[in-house]
Amino acid sequence: MLKQIALAAALLVSAHAASFTATINTDTGLPPIVFNITEELAPIGVARFKELVDSGFYDQAPFFRYVDTFIVQFGIAYEPSVNAKYAHNEIKDDPVSISNDKGTLVYATAGPDTRTSQLFINFQDNAGLDAQGFAPFGQIVSGIETAVAIFNPTPDDDGGINQNQLSLKGGAWADETYPGLNHITSITIE
Repeated sequence: MLKQIALAAALLVSAHAASFTATINTDTGLPPIVFNITEELAPIGVARFKELVDSGFYDQAPFFRYVDTFIVQFGIAYEPSVNAKYAHNEIKDDPVSISNDKGTLVYATAGPDTRTSQLFINFQDNAGLDAQGFAPFGQIVSGIETAVAIFNPTPDDDGGINQNQLSLKGGAWADETYPGLNHITSITIE
C-alpha cells in the first residue's frame, strides 16, 4: 500500500511535468494497453520512446519474452533493417525515480547505459529491479489484463525467443517459428 501511495505521490508531483497517454494496440482481440507516460521520471528514455513510436518502430513488433508473474517484453522491430538502426544506438540511463511496481513500463538493458528499444511491462511489484537501474517511465491506466493474456512463445524458457535471431531474421521468421505469437499493431501518443 505504501508503494502505491508513493507511486501516486510521484505521479501527482510530476503532473506538472509533461505527461501523455500512450496506447498500445495488439492483435490479441482484447482492449488496448494504455499507459500514462511521465517525462520527468525518465526524460532520456521518454525521448527515445517518442522517437521510436513516431517512426513506427513498434508497429507489428512481436511480444518475444513472457515470464509468468514477472514481465512481458517487446521492442525488436518486425523488419531487420529497422532493427539495424537501433541495435548499437544506446542511450544513457535515467535515474530510478519510482519503483518497478505492477503495471510499470520500463526499458530492458544489458547493463549500464545500454538501453535501445526493448521495453517490458511489470506483472508484479519488482522492487528488486530498482537497485539494478531499471527506471520506469510509464504506468498502466488500463489493459493489464491484455498484457497478462499475451501469448507466451517459449513457456519452458524464461529467456524468450532468441533475440539475436529475431533482430537479424525479423518478425516473419518469428511468426513461422512460434505460431500464435502476438504483436503490437500500433502505438499512439496523445
